[in-house]
Amino acid sequence: MASPLEWKGLLKWSLQHHDGTNASEVTPMSEENKKWLEEVMASLVLDESKRIVEILDKLAGVADGEAVFDADAVEEAFDELEDIVCQIDYANFFVKLKGYDAMQSLAGSEWPVMRDRALSIVGSVAGNNPEAQAAAVAAPGFLEAVAAAARDDAAPRVRASAAAALSAVGTGFEAGEARFFDLGGVGILAAGLAGSDEGGGVALRRKAAFIAKKLFMTSALAPPRRAQLGALAEPLVAALRSDDADLRDKALDALTASGLPLRGYAAGLGEQRAARMQRLRAADDEDAELVEAEDAKWQQLVALAEASPAAAAGAAAGAAAGTAAAPEAEAETLMLGPPPAEQFPQ
Repeated sequence: MASPLEWKGLLKWSLQHHDGTNASEVTPMSEENKKWLEEVMASLVLDESKRIVEILDKLAGVADGEAVFDADAVEEAFDELEDIVCQIDYANFFVKLKGYDAMQSLAGSEWPVMRDRALSIVGSVAGNNPEAQAAAVAAPGFLEAVAAAARDDAAPRVRASAAAALSAVGTGFEAGEARFFDLGGVGILAAGLAGSDEGGGVALRRKAAFIAKKLFMTSALAPPRRAQLGALAEPLVAALRSDDADLRDKALDALTASGLPLRGYAAGLGEQRAARMQRLRAADDEDAELVEAEDAKWQQLVALAEASPAAAAGAAAGAAAGTAAAPEAEAETLMLGPPPAEQFPQ
């Protein structure tokens, strides 16, 4: 008898090979047809549960030196694995296979691409998946290893993936959220934001700003945890000095949603906005519409900073409740605590 996971694979294959334009007569399936169907399934439909095992074995062989390292082949294997585990049934099957142990081992590889992709898989498996989140929290030393990678790895992109994985474990899951804060998640974000744009560091800064915004928008965050977020104000303001437009956009969004007392930054933010807009408007290669959109965000942030802390907090609370306009989210879910009214797809 085919397993439920195999039947899911058959459904996927059937949908890909039927255009739905011709009506068909529905009749009970004969035993002969059932046998034929199972033979077709065995020959044409990929058993994705077995494929997970094969991919993990392949990656382990590369990491152990039993197979030659090929960056393209490693990326291809991780791409396929990620495509499979983004389905919650297979994600949970991955967890039962001790997939987290495998990813922790791969995250210790000498090759940054291996470490980066292994930690990305953790985020994909845990995102919006209470069973996988609980398993990550329960695994001895697992989240400590993820947090260590987020703090200490030499490659910024690996630190970014580790921070995202740590955040994903806490998305809408109290025990995971507690571990994020206990393991110094806010300090990890602050350090990431405070880095340089050079050497791939801008990707880490973008990721940290994106996660920071989601934290600020978590309406159910306990007061002691919310108080820790004040440490993100200064590095977020510093990120606004970056020449990377995407980073500035994320930092503006995070600060606007923060509800932090930014009055002390108001004058500096106003001067920074004026200087930035002057440079952008004078440049020949800037999109005028995007420049004006950024200026609108600057104006909103400066107004919030000039307002009283209570007014700023009220504006952020409105954003968290979905009553204020918010920019389109990245295709990731990195928010801790229950999501706000607007949706942020993984």
